[in-house]
Amino acid sequence: YRNVNLIGLSGDYSNSPWDVRHRFTFNATYELPFGRGRKYLNQSSLLSYLVGGWSDTLVFRAETGQPFTVANNNAGVNGSGTRAILVRDPFKAGGSPDPTNPGISCPTQVRTVEHWYNPCAFANPPNGSVIAPGQVITGLAALPYLGGKRNQAYGPGYERIDMSIFKAFPTFREQYLQFRADAFNLLNTPAYGKPNGGIGSNGGQISSSRYFQPNTPDARFFQLALKYVF
Repeated sequence: YRNVNLIGLSGDYSNSPWDVRHRFTFNATYELPFGRGRKYLNQSSLLSYLVGGWSDTLVFRAETGQPFTVANNNAGVNGSGTRAILVRDPFKAGGSPDPTNPGISCPTQVRTVEHWYNPCAFANPPNGSVIAPGQVITGLAALPYLGGKRNQAYGPGYERIDMSIFKAFPTFREQYLQFRADAFNLLNTPAYGKPNGGIGSNGGQISSSRYFQPNTPDARFFQLALKYVF
């Protein structure tokens, strides 16, 4: 088993599953130059009341992906948790399958939905059949049979633009009615989930979108709101 009391901490020391190496956020707010107190259409009129006081806010976010674990493609030792072993750059296309996993093909392109990474960059740990029945292996001697470290590769990142427009309609003294319209994922940019973490026939294939949080779809959507402040 991958128990630190048996194999030590160094055997599983790797990237955190929540590790995001790079993230960039940009916020901007712009007040349209129309209406009372602004440069244009600043006369007291119905037109000034309707077109004045509008503002918009834009948020741009971009970040790299989180790591994931790539599983092996053979039978591990009984009672062990095995993983694939990273032997070269998983984001370099082509090459030849590792001798421990000869039955796979090496994609000519990577970082795509079909082949996010190259399965040929990984090797299998020794088959479970190399251990005699009833034989027990512990400590550092067990590491070769357990395979590689966890979270050996990084999944796709994403970028997103959210935008809001809003206006306050004065009603009485300091009171006002605020209208706002929010557009989430304004450009309808897809956000891909983690790929299939294996080195078999579907290794590296992405089949789902990124999970953000409950009730937050990946596709573009809008919401409208009214708020009265008094």
